[in-house]
Amino acid sequence: MTNGRYKSIGILKIPFKYARKYSIVIGIQKILEGIVPTLQILVTARFLDVAIDIVSKNRDFSDIFIPLGLIVLLLVYSLMSEKLINFVNVKLEMKLRKNLRVFITEKRAKLKYNHVENNYTWDLISRVSKEPEVRCKNAYNEFLALIAMFVRIAGLLLVIFVHAWWAAIVILLIAVPLFTVALKNGKDSYEANREVSKYRRRFEYLGEVLTGRRKCS
Repeated sequence: MTNGRYKSIGILKIPFKYARKYSIVIGIQKILEGIVPTLQILVTARFLDVAIDIVSKNRDFSDIFIPLGLIVLLLVYSLMSEKLINFVNVKLEMKLRKNLRVFITEKRAKLKYNHVENNYTWDLISRVSKEPEVRCKNAYNEFLALIAMFVRIAGLLLVIFVHAWWAAIVILLIAVPLFTVALKNGKDSYEANREVSKYRRRFEYLGEVLTGRRKCS
């Protein structure tokens, strides 16, 4: 176990293994979440261009219906997708609770004695066994949200680059260092939480020893 390697792709593999249908729905929604803001900008710009041309009498009034319909469609999607994804997340958590907890319990039951007495093993188990379905669901959503953020930023930068390439470069030069700092802070925070979990396990164990002993009659 000490030589094990855990990669970020595991965040995607676990939900797909135990709740494939709901994982796919969430994945599609997150990708669309990254694309929709760029589409909203393009559609709104198109709507304004057509509206100005209509006011200038260079277009027929009927030309406004397509861009207006697209704006309404994107607004409806934005309102409905949040409610839908909340429902799907609940289903995903229930499915993971049903299947993932059973898998973890079986793994714990099959551990050899030398692992049971190993502090590293129990530190790992204490992190994994506490609400694994919630942790897995949140990690999956946050991982996909990160991908969606990159898609959204790439789309917005592309729109800006087409109209003012220098502004896109300036934004990129400012954003990269900020992202690097945020990534480092996130890693430090994770390492700190992992270190704290070791002491939390010992605290819980000592608490059980002190409060769970039978009273002598």
